[in-house]
Amino acid sequence: MGVRAPARGTGLGRRLLSALIDTTPGGRAWLLTWNQAHDTLAFYRRVGWREPEPLPGRQTDIVVFLSPPDS
Repeated sequence: MGVRAPARGTGLGRRLLSALIDTTPGGRAWLLTWNQAHDTLAFYRRVGWREPEPLPGRQTDIVVFLSPPDS
């Protein structure tokens, strides 16, 4: 999923994530993103998505997010 620069700040990203969550069992979802996508990471955190504790082992450049618990 992505939102082009001209549409950023319009609430489109929030609406897309809400639509995604609304269609999942129990309103739960997860997503993956690149650890260098700093604006994206900040956006997901700002809208309530949370990173689970990473499993021990090899580090990757992928960040996992879980949807907000009361979505």
